[in-house]
Amino acid sequence: MNRIPVLLLTGFLGSGKTTILNRLLAHKDFHDTAVIINEVGTVGVDHLLVERGTEDVILLEGGCMCCAARGSLSLALHRLMNRRRESTEMPFQRVILETSGLADPQPILQSLIADGGFNRYAVPSGLVTVVDAFAAAHTLDAHPQAVSQVALADLLLITKKDLVTPRARDQIESRLLSINQGAPRIDVQFGDVDPTRVWLEKFGVASSWRSCGEEDSSTEAATFVSASRMFEGQLAREQLEFWLEHTMALFGPSLLRFKGVLNIVESGAPVVIHGVQNFVHSPGTLKEWPAGARMNRMVLIGHDIDRQLLEDALTNLTKLARNEGPAKPCFAGPGAFAKQAYAE
Repeated sequence: MNRIPVLLLTGFLGSGKTTILNRLLAHKDFHDTAVIINEVGTVGVDHLLVERGTEDVILLEGGCMCCAARGSLSLALHRLMNRRRESTEMPFQRVILETSGLADPQPILQSLIADGGFNRYAVPSGLVTVVDAFAAAHTLDAHPQAVSQVALADLLLITKKDLVTPRARDQIESRLLSINQGAPRIDVQFGDVDPTRVWLEKFGVASSWRSCGEEDSSTEAATFVSASRMFEGQLAREQLEFWLEHTMALFGPSLLRFKGVLNIVESGAPVVIHGVQNFVHSPGTLKEWPAGARMNRMVLIGHDIDRQLLEDALTNLTKLARNEGPAKPCFAGPGAFAKQAYAE
């Protein structure tokens, strides 16, 4: 069975993410979309609601579904998937999960990746963060969760730029770049955004590499640090497991997230991996290599970590891929990643 892609939509209070969501749902290409709102009730999509539905799942005009997550987001996803199997009225092909404006996306990603049931029927498609240009400076200074929303994003949608001066726009762009260099940024007016730019296959690792060159790159803002690298070579499964176990043991919970596209010996296609702290997940493989180049790609995002340590970890991975590192891994036996990534 094909797994359903799940897109996480986040952004601080008042950023405009619900307006963007409404515009996406009104687009013909999004009529086969289910929506989970991590708020009380269905505030923000009231004008789209119709009479059909139940207490927890509501059918929207045009065929979309809305589920108010009154408890666990994972449980809400399970409810939607059960309804999809039981009813012919819910043939949705994707899910958008809109988080609370005060939510830190890191534990949400972690809980989804750690959920075995979720991994059987769904696959993460990326994290999209909406940023209010007018309030960004104050919000990022005052609220750590807003910084986390930007730091972990695969795509940034910038709203209300028309309300700030050109100088303020430049300052905002610089601030966002310092927090997250790898995420593309799209300016959005009145919630209008091209759905094809928001929803791309395995967005988190496939499309955000357009601006990533051969050299290492790293950024730092406050206590968030990121580093990324593209490199040649091929990794055996055991080598990757060795590097993952060693890296996660070294950094512990300070390694917030990692994502990559890797050339694995046992796979004929580029393998995608995601990680949130000590949870590793592989949503599968890409149909083709990004930009047509058979290059490994890896991004590390940390908190309160010396940037050089992240770069050293990437250097070790590069050496393994180029057969410049240990011939045999220090950790024997198949790891958790192997059980997920190669069981399909």
